[in-house]
Amino acid sequence: MQKVASHSKANVTPGPRGPFLVDQVELTLREKVAQLRHIPNARLPEEKVLAKTHGVSVKTIRCALERLRNERIIRSIRGKGTFVSSEPKDTPRQVLLISDRSQHPYNMMAVGTISALLNGQGIRPNLLVSSNPQEELETAGTDLSGAILIGGFPRDVLTRLARNRHVPLVYLGDLNEPIRGACICDNVLADFRAVGYLAADYLLRQGHRRIAVCGWGLSRAFGRDLIQGYRNAFEQHQVPLNEEWFVDFPEVPFGQRPSEELFHRPLGSLQQKIDRWFESGEPPTALIHCSASELQVRDMLHYYFHDHFPFDSTVATVHSELLETGYTGLSDATAVCTRFENLARRALELLFRPRSPNKNNPPIREFQEQVFIYQRKNGIWTAREETEQLA
Repeated sequence: MQKVASHSKANVTPGPRGPFLVDQVELTLREKVAQLRHIPNARLPEEKVLAKTHGVSVKTIRCALERLRNERIIRSIRGKGTFVSSEPKDTPRQVLLISDRSQHPYNMMAVGTISALLNGQGIRPNLLVSSNPQEELETAGTDLSGAILIGGFPRDVLTRLARNRHVPLVYLGDLNEPIRGACICDNVLADFRAVGYLAADYLLRQGHRRIAVCGWGLSRAFGRDLIQGYRNAFEQHQVPLNEEWFVDFPEVPFGQRPSEELFHRPLGSLQQKIDRWFESGEPPTALIHCSASELQVRDMLHYYFHDHFPFDSTVATVHSELLETGYTGLSDATAVCTRFENLARRALELLFRPRSPNKNNPPIREFQEQVFIYQRKNGIWTAREETEQLA
């Protein structure tokens, strides 16, 4: 039994007793919160003050508050305190979509796909373009059902979010660190090992033995997985590969027309490396790339590779939804794709998954492994083949 502290100058509620101490504190706090819900931005006292008032330990107070947070009756903001959520309104709940960029084709496609799925469920999407999702979440309304991050947020940003999450959070993007390591939030990713394997396997079956891989961000986790799948295909076909055929391009603002200043100077030694391919007598005959649009492919093939690779010897690695908007040319082409809608549907399942208030609800990270080959003839894309568990 816990001894109740005596205080002479404060209006003190006697401390709860018995084996269900946290339950009694929770009930008392719940009643207090109900009294404050009509007051805008009402804030609860600090944990130490609540512990003293209720005659219990700070640990007990924290446990009771956590239960209320899980029900979104209250919300805590780091460095500011714990606030009472306002009365629910007869408006649809919303999901915050936080994108790190506004104009990139991937981000635009992702936002459009997720928004359509949410609208179909009667949930309102709310798009914000920001590099600081922590700030956006702290100022979000109380009708927030969760948040989805889209793009390439750094690990330190996600780590800060994980420390103080008062809403469910799912990340649809990539990390600089290995993505098969420990989770920091719910995360759904395409399996780029399978993508890299199928792209290389397709070209090897076409008779190519010297296949280059290029893209923006190959040094990041998705790029490393892509190259690992490529290696697996070469090993399976017992074909030697050349480590010089991997090119990680510097980031160039999307949509800006290449120029000597934008394109060749940042490349530096990379351009020299590419030029040496074609001077060697045995240059690559095919190319795997991860360009987000056909304009990007066109400029890349011309400025970087001097029109060495014809379209029929290049394979794009993209989400299939991008083919409908970013790859609308009339030449024959091939792409190895994952379907972003599959990732988005699973992300929403994780966002709305039941969470027990008495458990830590460890974050989930998983891969969607369906991969498809698409081919375009006479301007029409069709899925040629589907395969799973390739890598």
